[in-house]
Amino acid sequence: MSLNLLINQIEEQFSRSRSNVYSDNKREKHFLNIYEVFSSIKELNISSSISASENPAYKQILQYIISDLQYLDSSTLNVIPFEIISCLELALKDWIDEDNLILSTHLSNDYNDFYFFPNPNREYFNQINSFLIAKSIAKIEYRLIKISLPKLLSRDYLSTVALYHELGHFIDFEYNFSQRLILKKYPTIPIANLQSQLSHFQEYFADLFAAQYISDASNQYLEDRMISDIGSDTHPKTSDRITAVNKFLNGESLDLLKDFNEVLSSLDKELIIRFEEKNCSSSNFYHFIPEIIENDKQLHFVYKVGWFIWKDKTHASYVGIPERQKYQMLNNLIEKSISSFFLLKGWNNIAK
Repeated sequence: MSLNLLINQIEEQFSRSRSNVYSDNKREKHFLNIYEVFSSIKELNISSSISASENPAYKQILQYIISDLQYLDSSTLNVIPFEIISCLELALKDWIDEDNLILSTHLSNDYNDFYFFPNPNREYFNQINSFLIAKSIAKIEYRLIKISLPKLLSRDYLSTVALYHELGHFIDFEYNFSQRLILKKYPTIPIANLQSQLSHFQEYFADLFAAQYISDASNQYLEDRMISDIGSDTHPKTSDRITAVNKFLNGESLDLLKDFNEVLSSLDKELIIRFEEKNCSSSNFYHFIPEIIENDKQLHFVYKVGWFIWKDKTHASYVGIPERQKYQMLNNLIEKSISSFFLLKGWNNIAK
C-alpha cells in the first residue's frame, strides 16, 4: 500500500501547526524532531527506497507522528493553562524522573472525556527508535504522556482534578502495578479471564494515586458528576471508590492499599500522603485573594481548598453571590495561586 496519502495528510497538518506557541522548549523541540523524522521518511518514499516489506513499519511510525501532532496541537500555551500541566509535572517527578517525557493533552468535544491514552508504551517507543536508527534516521527524543480532557473544561480547575487520576493511569501502565497485583493474587487464573478485576484495580490505583496529592478533591468531583451508583466491568461502584479513598486519607485499614504497596515496594515506590494540609476554613479564598503556597505539597492541596469552598453554602463571603460568579472567582483564584507559586519558585531558582 502506498504511503503517499498518509504523507500528504501529515504534511498538511505540519503546515497548520507551524504557528503553534508552546509553554516550554521541550514541546517545540519535539515538534521539530518529529518533523525531521517525517521529512526523512518522505524523502525515502519519493526516491522509492521503501520496500514493500518495510511499508507497514513506516506506516506505523507515520501514524505515531500524526498522533503526537494531534496532542501537541492541544498542548499549546493558549489552549491549556501551564498551571495545570506544571502541577501534574511535579507529581510525575515523584514517580518517574526522565527528561524525555512530555505531558500532553487532547481536547475532546465530549463533556465526559477525561481519558488516558495507554499506547504506545516505553517498549513500543524504543522499538520505533531502533528501527529509525537502523535506517539512519534521527530517533524520536521525547515520549508523550497522552491525556484527553473535555474542551469545555480545559480551564476549569475544579474539574481538572480528574487529570491527577488520569496521570495515575499512566504511572500504573508504565510499571504494570495493577497487572502485577492480579498475577500475585490469582497466579493460576489466565489474566484474560480477569479483565474486569484488572480494570477495577486500575481505577482504584488511579483514585489512590490522585488522593495522595489532592486529598478528597477527586471524591468531590466523582460525587458531583455521579448519576447512578452502579458498577460496571470497567469501573467499580462510585461509592466503593469514594470509601477506599476516604479510608486511605483517614489512615484506616484498607486491604487494597496494603496489596498495592506490597507490589510497589519491589520498585521502591509507595502510595502515601504527599500533600500538606492547610486550614480550608481560614483560606484566603474567603477574602477573594490567592492562597499563599509555600511548597509543592501545599500546591497540590489548593485543589482541595477550592472544592471545600465551592461546596460551602453558608460562609458570609459568598452568601448572595450568584453561583456562576462564585465558580468564576474560584477558578480565577486557584489559577492565580498556582501561577504565583511557580513565578516565585522560578525567581528563587534564578537567584540561587
